[in-house]
Order: sequence, then structure tokens, then C-alpha cells
Amino acid sequence: MRVEEPTVSTEKVQLRDRGTIDRKCSNKRVSFDPDNMVSILGASNSEEDIWRPCLAERGAPEGQEDPMVSSTSSLIGRLLCDGPKANRDAAQVCGIKSPWKLFPRPDSVDRSVVETSSKSFQDEIESEMNSAHRTANSNKLFEGEVPLENNFHLLLMLEVIHDQNEKVYKVFLGSIGNTTGKALDVYVVLTDRRFYITHWNSDERHHDVDASVPFPDIEFLELGINYQTVNLVCVHPRRRYWVCTGNEEVTRNIVSCLEVAIRRCPQMATIPNIFTDAAAQSFALCKWIAREIGLDVKTLTVDYYALVRWEDSLAAVGHSSKPFGPSKEGFLMYRYTGRRAFGLKYWSPGYFRLKAGVCYHYTDALDRTFKSYVQLLGGGCIGCRRVQTADRPHAFELILSDKRSLQLAASSEKDASDWLQAILQVVSQGHREDVEAPNCVSACLIQAANRLFICHEYLETNQVYCLEKANIQDICSVVIDPDGGPYCVLEFESVEATESCGDWVLYFESAAELYKFTSSLRSVWQEMFQVPLSCSELSDPVLLRHCSLQASKERTAKIGRAHV
Repeated sequence: MRVEEPTVSTEKVQLRDRGTIDRKCSNKRVSFDPDNMVSILGASNSEEDIWRPCLAERGAPEGQEDPMVSSTSSLIGRLLCDGPKANRDAAQVCGIKSPWKLFPRPDSVDRSVVETSSKSFQDEIESEMNSAHRTANSNKLFEGEVPLENNFHLLLMLEVIHDQNEKVYKVFLGSIGNTTGKALDVYVVLTDRRFYITHWNSDERHHDVDASVPFPDIEFLELGINYQTVNLVCVHPRRRYWVCTGNEEVTRNIVSCLEVAIRRCPQMATIPNIFTDAAAQSFALCKWIAREIGLDVKTLTVDYYALVRWEDSLAAVGHSSKPFGPSKEGFLMYRYTGRRAFGLKYWSPGYFRLKAGVCYHYTDALDRTFKSYVQLLGGGCIGCRRVQTADRPHAFELILSDKRSLQLAASSEKDASDWLQAILQVVSQGHREDVEAPNCVSACLIQAANRLFICHEYLETNQVYCLEKANIQDICSVVIDPDGGPYCVLEFESVEATESCGDWVLYFESAAELYKFTSSLRSVWQEMFQVPLSCSELSDPVLLRHCSLQASKERTAKIGRAHV
């Protein structure tokens, strides 16, 4: 920069979009050759730095393009001139913490570095945008995505989409109710304006819409532990919609495509936040596990969590007569209260067995003939609650329909909680004596405190009900499919190790989820015994055929329903 000897004075300069300001300047002539551009681009916002003159001050002809902001660096110009909010938004899009850090001070600027950095920065942005555009419009399907064929697309436009001007972007397979054992396959439909959850009604042969959420109504998203669920929270009213995937990759694909769809929506100014820590769900599960096994909640962590389908290996091959529903038995003290209790108002010992929704009363464990029974459903029992006024600790009661109450007292608080939970689970799930057990139950698999839990989790209320549990130290082997199917069999040292009739068969949504579980299980086993856990291939032909068909049946059904 060629500068003559300055004479300092104060004058008013009219700056473009900045009004009239007072400043000290020098009466100097400045020639803007290419070498001076490095100094200008390197200027910062501090008062000590060089002030960027406008066209009028330089004496440039009217309408001449400002060489400060060229067409190839328009994004950088917007970062500097569009204001603080635009700067933050642009910086977030470009992945820049502070847009001003793009421009170093003049004394530390190398012209070649600036030109290379500007060009590489612009090329990176253009490459990212082109890559996103190619990915969004490619024919390659994501994991869990449903191909949008003509007939299926037309069906969605007629029965699901609200506005005929909406454009369907992506469709994914998911489900709802997996955590409670009542799984329903659904489609997650993403358009350029809304988020839909819909399922196929096979009886009426059409799609039923379970949720339709405009993008501006989305406040934030919560992802469950191990990315097994997606929770979409609306602004007003504060509604929540859960989608279960059971597959981390599918969850990530849904969230990524939803973000792209929201960016395409002209009504959206900001992108909703996404929370991935699942802190509330983890804390609720740790509290339940602490009550279940009697440990301090502060010492507990959830080591692994997944949505699976669980069945007993003996039931899989047709050797189990265990009815569906929780079963429990043991000695309890009992008495009847109420107007029709007659001479049964005093505490007496008895052996009680809960099975298939009926609570049977025996004299002892070896007795084959029950003395009495209480039908928990069908009007026989109208409620169950704790009893604080009884003259025995750990007491609870069944409120019967004949104006009597059967009060029961356990030997410990944990035993009383187990009985109460099993009875409430029977009532909530609606088990009946003549209902046969399904081979597979949708449930949550939890690994914590060197134990495995099969349970039902109600995400809306954070309530958890245990179906089965086992100690990891009682597992003697993990058996997997020789063909790589997404399931495994956990073999226990004895049947008494668990409350089930035999070994566990666990079906996962993908081979990747199975690998994560077996890796976590083998790591804990290695830490406990300092030897690797035995892992072998399934050799029983009957069980192998059953498990292979069961694993492929569900996936075939899901894919088939997409083309109805």
C-alpha cells in the first residue's frame, strides 16, 4: 500500500448502511492494487484495525462492483454483513464456531494462504450441498427405508397426506408399543411439511393415521437408550409420539432424513434440538432396578438396552405348558376381612400360586388340590393395594367383588413388592385362564448390575414390569445362528437359574444389534471370571429351523405390508 505523509484531521464520512459517523482519518491517497486486497480481507472489527472504505470514499464510478466482496466469496460476505443472527446461523450450517476467525489480522496474513483457504472453504460448502442433494435424490435405500413404488405412493397420497401439494420425501418402517408387548408395525412418512405415523388396517384395507405433526409444531426430539426409540415432542399442546426401531442405524437414518426434510420446509426458521443422552429414561430404569434387586440407585448404570422379541427355548420346540402371563408362588400369611369373612379374620399360613390370571391357595407346596382361588379377572377381583393399617408388616390386599378383602402378608418388603407387581401386571395385561402363550413376546432387554432383565416399559409413565430376570454368572454359553441370523440362545447352567422353563431365545432387529449385545455380555463375563464366555453355533436342527423361521417371518411380514 503506497501511503503519503498523513495530515490528521476529523471529518464526517457517509458510509454505506452505517449512517454518518465521526472518525479520525488521514489525508492520504490509497491505491487498491491486488497486493492490497490481502490487507483488506485480513481486517478485523477492532478499532485499531484498518477501516474498510466504501466505494464513494475511494472515488470509484457509480455502480461498480465492490472488489471487497466478490461473487466467489458471497458466503463469506454474508457472514460479515448480514448481522449477528445471520452470522450464527451461517456459522452453524458451515460448522464454524466463530465466523470472524476466518479472517486473521493483517500482519499475520499470507496472500496465498487466504486465497487457498477461501477457495477450499467455498469448495467444501458446495461439495457438501451437492453431496446432500445427490444422496437425497439417489435410488439407494437407507436401512429401514421402504421403497416408494407408484402404487404405494398413490395410496399414501390418497389416504395419509393432508395437502395435495405435499411431496413425500422418505418412508421408514417402525413400530409402536414394542416396549409394552403390544407391538404394532407403522410407517414413518416424511414429507416436505409434515411428520406422519400411519399403520395398515388389514380389516378395513386402508391406512389409519396415528399422528400428523407439522414441522413448525415440533419442539425437540429425544432418542432412547442405545438409539432404540425416537420421541417427538410437540410445542403446543405438549403431545409426545414414540416410534420404536430397535435398530440404531434406522434411528439415525430417520433423524437425518427428518432434518433434511425440515430444512426443505419454507416455514421452518430453525432446526429442532435433538437430545441423545436419554437421561430421564436411564434414571427411571436405574430406580426400578434398585428396587428390584435391593441396591443403591447411585451405584447402578444401564450397561445395555435393546428392544427384542423373547421366547423360551422349550416353548419354541413345543415342550412347554407354561401359560402366558406372570407366575409366582410361595408362602404367605393370609386372612379375610369384610362383612362376609365369617371365621377367617385371623392370620393363617398358606401356600399361594399365581398362574394364568388366577391366584390359587394351597395348604403347602406339595398339595395338588387347592383350597380356594381368586379369579383376578372377570369380575372376581376389583382392585389390589397396600395395607398400612394391618397388624403385620409387608401386607397388601385383594379387594373382591363379594364385599370381602383377601389380605396377604409376605416375609419381606421385596417379596411383597414382587407379589404386588405380578398381580397388577395380570390385571393390566388382561390375562385369562384359557389364553395360550404366544411363542414370542416383544419386550425390553436390559443388562445392569451383572444381571439380565426381560421387562415391559411404559415410556409415558416410566413404569416397568419384570417378566424374567437372570444372573449373568448363571449363563454357561451363547449359541448363535451359523448363517448369521439376528438371534441368539442363552443357555443357563440349570432351569432353576431363571424363572422361565428353559433357555432364552432373543431375536434382534439386526445383526449389528446382536453383536453389540454379545460383546457387552462377553465383556462382563470376562471381567467376572477372567475367562472368555463360551460361544458356539446352534446345532439342534429342530430349534435351528424354528428360530430361523421366526426371525425371517417378522421381517418378511414387515416388508410385505409395505407393498400392500
